[in-house]
Amino acid sequence: LVSKVFSRKKAIISLAERCNKCIDCDYKIIIIAHANCEGDANLLSEQINKNISIKPIILNLGPIIGGHSGPGTLSIYYVGDKR
Repeated sequence: LVSKVFSRKKAIISLAERCNKCIDCDYKIIIIAHANCEGDANLLSEQINKNISIKPIILNLGPIIGGHSGPGTLSIYYVGDKR
C-alpha cells in the first residue's frame, strides 16, 4: 500500500498528481483507459493538463480486460523517470 484516499474524485486527483510527479516528459505519451467511465477519464486528463503540456490519449478498455475488471475501471499508462 502506497497511499489511501477516500473518494473517487480524490483518487483521480491523486493519480494525476503521481503522474505529474513521476513522468519522464521526453516520451510525450500518456494513455488513459476506462471501462464505461468517460467522465472520470476526462477529469483525469484535465488534472494532468494543469501541470504538464502533454495531452493524454483516452481509450476504451477492451471486452476482455473490461470483463475481468468491471465497469468503472480507470487506468493510466506513462513512462516514469524513476521507480
